Amino acid sequence: MKKYKIIIIIETIIIVLFSYIFIAKHNMKPNSDWFVEKSPDGKHKIYAYVPENHKHSEMTTAYFMIFDENYDFDTRNFIVRNNYETLDENNYEVEWYDDYVKLTIINYGGFRCIYRIYWEDLNFSSHSYDE
Repeated sequence: MKKYKIIIIIETIIIVLFSYIFIAKHNMKPNSDWFVEKSPDGKHKIYAYVPENHKHSEMTTAYFMIFDENYDFDTRNFIVRNNYETLDENNYEVEWYDDYVKLTIINYGGFRCIYRIYWEDLNFSSHSYDE
């Protein structure tokens, strides 16, 4: 009788483990690139992405990695109201300046949020990101 209990416990553990793996595989998707923009002088680059499981919601959190010429980076995140639409090139504008980058997020319905990100305000990490 004890032998059958152990077998049932092991089978239950295996079923739970496979269920978890199946659920995790189908719900934890990788990030989706939104855009990559390089400054005209080649000193900075912005990589924007959206977590795949947040891509098709009313409001999306977009994450931005801002690189310097040494590939050190700082990160920012912004909310984009996209009304369940996929973000594309129509949802942003980037203007480069000597002291900052002007990032315009264009929300659903054309409402614009403008951010000026000054180079001196960024805290580039000492850990380099290797592309």
